[in-house]
Amino acid sequence: MNVVGQLHSNIVYGRRVRVLTESIASVLPTNATVLDVGCGDGLISSRVVAARPDLRIEGIDVLVRPQTHIPVRQFDGSVLPYADDSFDLVVNHSVFTHLDDKYQDQWLQELGRITRPDGVLVLSFSGDTAFRQHEETIAAIDADIAAQERAHLEEHGILFVTDPVHRDLGFPGFYFATFHKPAYVLEHWQEWLELLAFIPRNNLDFQDAVVMRPRR
Repeated sequence: MNVVGQLHSNIVYGRRVRVLTESIASVLPTNATVLDVGCGDGLISSRVVAARPDLRIEGIDVLVRPQTHIPVRQFDGSVLPYADDSFDLVVNHSVFTHLDDKYQDQWLQELGRITRPDGVLVLSFSGDTAFRQHEETIAAIDADIAAQERAHLEEHGILFVTDPVHRDLGFPGFYFATFHKPAYVLEHWQEWLELLAFIPRNNLDFQDAVVMRPRR
């Protein structure tokens, strides 16, 4: 990445941390329990704790970084290591953007299980805006592949794309790049969770987000 690209990346990441931190810290009740799914190094959650020291926040990830800002558990991609009804808030940024339909459904069931009945989940996904950017990149290389991907997404509502980038970074074999049609998310995900709000391009004008609660 060149200097300009690195500078842009740093600015975008810094803005993401600030926006998400302020949003989360401002709405949580006193002494709430929070799980950051796919937390990475836990920087965002650590900033939330700094603003709200009454909160209990921990993270979980399929790839635990060598150094983290919060306690992070390893997740094998199947069963979350928490009891039922453990958290007031479950939040993720860019997790369902990497799972195929099998893992997606399993994780939705697990996230609903560990969230309290009156709790809330905030989940992001790569919708139409994200796919258009991906499509433009692929079309510049191979228009036929781009057309095939578009047709698959339109027919099935979900597109899982394997690429060497995530494998080279050490992520597990089920973790690549996924795109969703919003209609698919709003309908299919409600098998496990009740939709409270849909926020297009919520995450820095790129990823969409849904606010949901468990079905009991």
